[in-house]
Amino acid sequence: MLYKRNEFEEIIPKDDLRVGMKFCTREIIRYGWAQDTGLTFYHSHVIQRITPKRTKVVCEDGFEFNTREIDFYKVVPEMQAENEKVKLYRRMIRLTNDLEKLPATDFVSSGEEMREAVKHLYLFHEFVMKNKEAREQKESTRYGHSKEN
Repeated sequence: MLYKRNEFEEIIPKDDLRVGMKFCTREIIRYGWAQDTGLTFYHSHVIQRITPKRTKVVCEDGFEFNTREIDFYKVVPEMQAENEKVKLYRRMIRLTNDLEKLPATDFVSSGEEMREAVKHLYLFHEFVMKNKEAREQKESTRYGHSKEN
């Protein structure tokens, strides 16, 4: 139903679903109202019951899924690594939002502490700028144009 976001995603055909089977559903991670981050979180579930017409799957954790509306993915180790990236991303967003709320006077401390903080902030800034450039490069090749055009 949905397009493949990661190479490791493998859809389980609806007819292959069985009681006791473990599977994943995916959640596309967005920032703000609708900006796609490129990250995907995989929620894992275990099938407890499948309706006779195979239109609904009921899971042990209480979730229910309409088989016509959702894709079921085979659980693979790469999903755990992607989930870890999502958790780290969410922590970074939370931390940067917390910093934004602080008054500027809270940044004043001893000279040594401020030097250490600036060093870490500079490394974080380099990290963000490197990823921004990589994303822009990826988008420009995807859409067939470059900054020079």
